[in-house]
Amino acid sequence: MNPVPNKIIYTLSFLAISIYMLIDFDLKGHREFPQLNFDWNRIELIKDYGSYELISLAHNSVSLKHRKDLNGLSSNNTLKIKTNKGKIYYFRYEYKLVKDANIQLRGGVWLTQQPKNFKKSIISISEVHLPMVKNGDINICFLGYSDNKWGGYRSIMKDLKQKNQDINFIGPKQDVYGYPYMPINVKKGLGAVVENLNQLPKTDIYIVFIESIATYKNREVWIQFVEEITKMGQIIYLNTWPELEENPKNVEIRKINKLLRDISESNENIKILELNGHNGATATMLENGQYFMDNSGYKLYKKKILEQIERKRD
Repeated sequence: MNPVPNKIIYTLSFLAISIYMLIDFDLKGHREFPQLNFDWNRIELIKDYGSYELISLAHNSVSLKHRKDLNGLSSNNTLKIKTNKGKIYYFRYEYKLVKDANIQLRGGVWLTQQPKNFKKSIISISEVHLPMVKNGDINICFLGYSDNKWGGYRSIMKDLKQKNQDINFIGPKQDVYGYPYMPINVKKGLGAVVENLNQLPKTDIYIVFIESIATYKNREVWIQFVEEITKMGQIIYLNTWPELEENPKNVEIRKINKLLRDISESNENIKILELNGHNGATATMLENGQYFMDNSGYKLYKKKILEQIERKRD
């Protein structure tokens, strides 16, 4: 029996490695290269601001010499930066701050690679709308607060999409990573959503995520909210809250969890994601009374959502 020539062995090995790399890239590419999540063929110019003096930039911020017209920048859109050498970068941010005659865009992420070795220079600034690629058949609308600058909530949709590329997020506003959602005004609470239910985007699944004890106190508003949405035959995911360690606020948290379970039992389209007392999920209460889940809680929350989605498909 003639041995297989080394050239053939090398070729077959190369093909096997290439196939593995293609599969691995398909699985991980959207995580390692976030620009793949955007539909670059549908980019839309909102406003060209012209040339500006760049003061500094970092992995999560861009600082520019302030001019009044930059007050109109919207964090719902994407910042396009063009250098004097013609290189283009795209940046999204959470909020802006005017300080010491500079405007600082903070809490951001680079959709493309971060510019390196940048010093003070003149750059061109544009504001563009950059939509996400819609390549799946599971449409989800997240309803939540829009002021969570640093918490785990800001990465929930990104992490879910990385785990399941069949998910499409629907909503009028984009988070810092570009994923659409439906914001709930912190001051107005859920009541404002109930009054404007006709503005809710039509979708298959609504995921309601609110970390506010005050919002949950109005039982009648919650009942009206879920009744109106489930009339459309849509599924709503609600979550229980992990209790705090030896905190008097647990009395209110237990009332919230009971309310959510009672509402869920009234309609088969309402699903409860049980977080309280499960898998070590924990939460924190700040001195100002703000409640938010810790990393363990967010991790379990995302796991529960993915399980529900897979179960729905089955």
